[in-house]
Amino acid sequence: VSNFQNQRGLIQSTMEDNLRLKLEGEDENGEGGVYARAVSLQLRNVELPELYNNAVAEKQAAAEDISLAQNQRTQETTRARTKLLASKEEAHRIINTATNEANITLTEATLEAEEISFALETEANILVGVKDG
Repeated sequence: VSNFQNQRGLIQSTMEDNLRLKLEGEDENGEGGVYARAVSLQLRNVELPELYNNAVAEKQAAAEDISLAQNQRTQETTRARTKLLASKEEAHRIINTATNEANITLTEATLEAEEISFALETEANILVGVKDG
């Protein structure tokens, strides 16, 4: 319909030429026509078939549906990427926390082992000193 509106002048001119040809004939002397003269033609109203109007409306609705679907796909993709990034950050945080806790546990175990080793060594030196003394 919008294409028709854009070409309204061209359609009116073509219709006027065709009407003039039918009224005046092909050789402008009235032969082949009805001995009448077309001075001008004004296209005032065009009624398009309902099927055509329906088809145009359906096409526009389909185009809007496609556009909506594309926008929804973009939104869902953005949501999914955001969720993925958040999940990756959470995984890194969990890994870092676990690594830190493991390092703390190892450090504590090493210090406790050194403490026990020092205590046993001290006790052994005392026992050797008592035995020799």
